[in-house]
Amino acid sequence: LDGAATISQLCKRTAELGATHIAITEHGNLNSAIKLYTESPKFGLKPILGVELYLANPDAEYMRQKYISAWKSKDARFKSRLKDPWAFGNEEKVLAEIERKINDSYFHLTVHFKTYEAYQHFCRLSPKMNDRAIVKYGEVKPIATIEDISPLKGKITIGSSCLVGMIGKTLLGSRDGIIEPNPIKAEEYYLLLRSIVGQDDFFVEIFPHKVTHDWIRPVYNTDGSKKEGTGIFRQNECSPLWLDGDLQKYMNNFILQMAKKYNDKIIVSLDSHYATESQKTTQDIRLGNGDEAWRFDRTYVNSASSYWTI
Repeated sequence: LDGAATISQLCKRTAELGATHIAITEHGNLNSAIKLYTESPKFGLKPILGVELYLANPDAEYMRQKYISAWKSKDARFKSRLKDPWAFGNEEKVLAEIERKINDSYFHLTVHFKTYEAYQHFCRLSPKMNDRAIVKYGEVKPIATIEDISPLKGKITIGSSCLVGMIGKTLLGSRDGIIEPNPIKAEEYYLLLRSIVGQDDFFVEIFPHKVTHDWIRPVYNTDGSKKEGTGIFRQNECSPLWLDGDLQKYMNNFILQMAKKYNDKIIVSLDSHYATESQKTTQDIRLGNGDEAWRFDRTYVNSASSYWTI
């Protein structure tokens, strides 16, 4: 329920803005595809069908062996990252925690279909992705693999994706420490995605958003009151990578450097979570399921033209 808008509302707003095409890439499913295909022509729009996959980490086995080695060598750094550090001496609990970390190392991947055959492929793939699904924060996340999409060269396009895509998540690192910041590995993933579909069908995505604040999930005291410093947006901590606290700006600049280096095409992608400003409250309620568990800040900018530099 990332988005509060209906298909009709999105189509109406897109047409009002003067666009000629519309694409919806839902997380791990194609539920909107048929509705978009039938509804968009009513607004003079051409639909582009696609999906935003939850992609299994292709280096999962390497990560598994790294964690097991750290555990066996009694690495204190690994112990500190365990959900339950007291389980450090319990093999069954530690191995279960390692598998949880592996499962949580998935990425997002933007895919659009060039052919009807590609759409059929993902319809057939959906049950398999559901069989591999993980549950996080109460959400079911169907998992795809690199092997699932590799046979589709010439039939799909791939985008470099958002902050939690292969490139972004590896560049920035994950807050829980499962993935550490690694610009060299991020470039390797860039080239891996590019190789799956070829240069003509690979698109570098930049996002005209500011991402300067993180939502801190609310924590409650035993009396039901909210603990101080939770359930709020907090300024991202500064680091040498993003001195102004804007992770998206740093990601945009990095990915633009890659596009320039490899002479790749650039598109501007929009994480559109609601069609109109008035739907923000509705979206907050849906995401939080009533307890403010998650929400997005009002971080969109009006113009992308002067937002990033290279």
